[in-house]
Amino acid sequence: MTTKAKVRLPQNLDDLNQWETKLIEQFCSHPTFVKLRSPSTMPIGELHQLLLQRRFLSFAFTVVYDMAIDGITHQAAKETARAILREEYPGENGDQESHRELLVLDLIKLGLTRQEISRSTPSPQTIRGLSSMLQMLTQVEDDALYQIRLITILRFWGEVLVSEEYKQFWFRMEQEGLIKRGDPKKRSRFYYPHLVHDEREHNFGTTDIGDPRTHSDRLGNILEDMTTQLGYAGVEHCAKVEQAIVDMKYQFYNQFV
Repeated sequence: MTTKAKVRLPQNLDDLNQWETKLIEQFCSHPTFVKLRSPSTMPIGELHQLLLQRRFLSFAFTVVYDMAIDGITHQAAKETARAILREEYPGENGDQESHRELLVLDLIKLGLTRQEISRSTPSPQTIRGLSSMLQMLTQVEDDALYQIRLITILRFWGEVLVSEEYKQFWFRMEQEGLIKRGDPKKRSRFYYPHLVHDEREHNFGTTDIGDPRTHSDRLGNILEDMTTQLGYAGVEHCAKVEQAIVDMKYQFYNQFV
């Protein structure tokens, strides 16, 4: 199955909103997401393997952000990316867990052992996905388009689709005993919080939203300014990069079908 949208590329922000919605719908219809919703179609052992492989993509988050920051020339974009990256490592004195450590705590609550987590290795398909992302960050193109590429990757790969993935995970995770809030022994400290603060809450072109709350919307405001300045060429480029990101993530999840 291909995820390529058989429609013309977006020409304006309204088109881009519709394009994103369609891409998200296509991505979330992946057979793996359908399969994982029930223990009868994806036993807990298979779910564990999926989450262990997905953990390696989470490791790539900080690498992608650091590489993008090196290439970003837009000052507000650079500062926003820095701020989001720094949230990954709270507690300047080392007295708080990093987000990656919180991921491990959630995995343990889902039944994995620390040894199983620490000794897991990326599959060939996962390695290909990681390699594809690094290649996507280093494309040679006009710098104005490259700036749009970088912010699109941070926003769509690192925030928007992450929230959508975790929404798909969450239905099953609740079945396995994770909760949104309450008992610390059962409460999710990684997946559910990221589901919330990475989410796309507002469309491009939305007015009077005030100070955007989520990472997706903070980067979205900057991306909107960039694409508006460049015109339809910027919108088209953003759409092409988003399509490539969905195709890449779709391929990652093919390994679990």
